[in-house]
Amino acid sequence: MSVFKLPLKDFASITSTIKYDARFRDHFLSLEEKGELSLLLAYPPTDKYIDNEIRCFVERLYIANTLAFAYMYGEKPIIIERLTEENLEGSLIEVVEFIKTLRTLRYNLYTNAGNSFLSEKDMKKLNFLIEYATEAKAHIYA
Repeated sequence: MSVFKLPLKDFASITSTIKYDARFRDHFLSLEEKGELSLLLAYPPTDKYIDNEIRCFVERLYIANTLAFAYMYGEKPIIIERLTEENLEGSLIEVVEFIKTLRTLRYNLYTNAGNSFLSEKDMKKLNFLIEYATEAKAHIYA
């Protein structure tokens, strides 16, 4: 098992696909997150809010992947540049490529010793996106 850093363009494609494909955008927020917003009287969320949540989520994926790589290969010092909105504007990708990219990313969030720097909540969201995209693919090719 080896860890590699996904190219920035892959993170940009993930962001754009979630952001601009209604299938993923409409299901991005979990029921728990929707409930929390409802309690704050902020439901339904604005487009700007959802866009920001998507960008922040993908940036955390980027940070976790970069940390896993640096930790695995002993990079010192570990320097991670923050991503800008422009960094995260990419191409929409087909569902099959989206699934492949997310699965590759999930694999590369772990070191050989099984360490990950992604929160449980974000890992749950990543797993949900993979499962949801897989179901969407099944409906496309059915």
